[in-house]
Amino acid sequence: MNSPLNLIQEEVSLPSASLAPGVGSAPGTLAATGTPQDGATGVPAPGGLGQMMLPLAILFGFMWLFVIRPERKRQKKRTEMLDAIGKGDKVVTLGGLHGEVMKMDEQTITLKVADGVKMKFDRSAVNRQASTNASDAPAESIAIGGG
Repeated sequence: MNSPLNLIQEEVSLPSASLAPGVGSAPGTLAATGTPQDGATGVPAPGGLGQMMLPLAILFGFMWLFVIRPERKRQKKRTEMLDAIGKGDKVVTLGGLHGEVMKMDEQTITLKVADGVKMKFDRSAVNRQASTNASDAPAESIAIGGG
């Protein structure tokens, strides 16, 4: 008597015994026995190092052009600005404090913020030189009033 399991096995079984090895199958494919034919290993052929490196090189070029290079320019400009600051210059700190440079050394800068009030900051706390006239003021100024 045929059980359902025997029927399934009969439908699934391949008639590979009647075929000669390699006959009836495409070259480089697996036969019914699961072994590679014609030297194929079943692993896709590697694309080569060049195919993998090209997208990485394009990505690095994009990052350098749009991220690294502009940041280096900003750092260079900031370093030049900090080196150009001298005694008597008016500066603005990162916190928005305006003051006049009284004394400087390698790491710190002393600012006079009011009569008799001197404050000591790291040199890196200086954001920019303060403008002396209205034409040098930043364009981001906001008008206050209801108008």
